[in-house]
Amino acid sequence: MRAGRGRKRLNEIGRMRRRLAESGRVEVEIVAAPRAVRAAVEEFLALEASGWKAGRGAFLSEPSLATFLRSATRLLSAEGLCRVAALRLDGRAVAMGILLESQNRSYFWKIAYDEALRAQAPGVQLAFALTELQLARPEIDLTDSCAIANHPMIDRLWPERIAIADLAVSLDDKGFGSALRRERTRRRIREFAKRVALRVLERKPS
Repeated sequence: MRAGRGRKRLNEIGRMRRRLAESGRVEVEIVAAPRAVRAAVEEFLALEASGWKAGRGAFLSEPSLATFLRSATRLLSAEGLCRVAALRLDGRAVAMGILLESQNRSYFWKIAYDEALRAQAPGVQLAFALTELQLARPEIDLTDSCAIANHPMIDRLWPERIAIADLAVSLDDKGFGSALRRERTRRRIREFAKRVALRVLERKPS
């Protein structure tokens, strides 16, 4: 990130940080204590529901998903395996991310940001701050963005890749080939839909 084309990206992030700071005090907060995680998760749910995902994938739009998120983060934080990061403007969360952990790995599972501040890219700023924070943790060997391949935001910050593969095992050869074809078709359609959605979101006015 600090060499070649990455330097230009860093300058751009710095410029957006300064623009955001013109509106108030900017700070990054990480919480890990169970009670603090519980409160932060409620902030995350409200922030996510305030954006384009409202009614279209936001946890609060599906009670069962919201219950799952609350339960999972509560139980994991009790074991020290969940953190919530927040980029705050005068104390108000403008971008938040949930990290789950297992042994020496972290998973940047979910992110939400204030779309009214899209021009200052609070989500990008949070991801960059997390980059530095995670690199400073000697107990963490790898942080997985959990993003789809060729993601327009995270790819510019985290260019390294890990290989992931699915293994299909047949317990009965009958119909196995057709089941694989259906699954491949489903994945192609899903990937196409995600690319279209990302392009539409990138064209939305600030």
